[in-house]
Amino acid sequence: DPDDLLRDKGRAAMEQVLERAVPLVDMLWNKEEQAAPLNTPEDKAGLKDRIYAALRDIKHDNVREQYKTALLERFNNAYGYRRNSGNYTPRKAKKFVPQAQKGAMNAGAIIAGRQKLILAAILEWPALLEHVEDHFFDLEFARPAYRDIQGAVLSLLRRTNKVEKSELHSHIDAEGLGKTLKSLLRDKRLTEAAMGGADADPEQRVSLWISEYEALMGTSRDNTARDDTRSRMADSIREDNAEGLKRLMRASRGNRLN
Repeated sequence: DPDDLLRDKGRAAMEQVLERAVPLVDMLWNKEEQAAPLNTPEDKAGLKDRIYAALRDIKHDNVREQYKTALLERFNNAYGYRRNSGNYTPRKAKKFVPQAQKGAMNAGAIIAGRQKLILAAILEWPALLEHVEDHFFDLEFARPAYRDIQGAVLSLLRRTNKVEKSELHSHIDAEGLGKTLKSLLRDKRLTEAAMGGADADPEQRVSLWISEYEALMGTSRDNTARDDTRSRMADSIREDNAEGLKRLMRASRGNRLN
């Protein structure tokens, strides 16, 4: 008791006690840390449980939060992750992607990009349809939303001989496809650049559009042929048909040389 200490031993003794005084947060930490061994993960989890139990006894919200921050930081420094500054963010493990899958993903991205460009060009310059109508409606777009836009263009074209840009966009929006339309028109500068620039003449745009179409179809055919070859090779392996496998390998090498 402070009064007893002052009466019995005087002011000097009280000053010594005050100099050796331990902050309450240190006392709480030392008490809970020394309450039980800390050799196993379960022991350390028990220390954290005791810290939370002690925090529940602190009624003042702000004081409780300050103690919580200080005590958990001590726990993490001593028994958990060590952080240099800021919040700890665990590093995500890198996902292994086989090389063959990477190639398929790259090819898929190229096809998706060309399909988007081809469709965006039609939406920007509907007059292209006068020259590429058969090609455009022969395409099978991978994304359902793009197929819906293609269908909307066709439905309008059936009602009018010449499709105007503003009329086309209004028609697509009325079909409930306004969100997809906006996403296709968002990269207008990229579309213009791919189609010869904003001032390109119509013939140049037609030529560039057809080049993109042919490149797209060529890529699609290459992928189809490659998938077909792989499928037939797998069939030959399953049937243990060694001679058939050799023929397929020779044919595959020949296609690459050509």
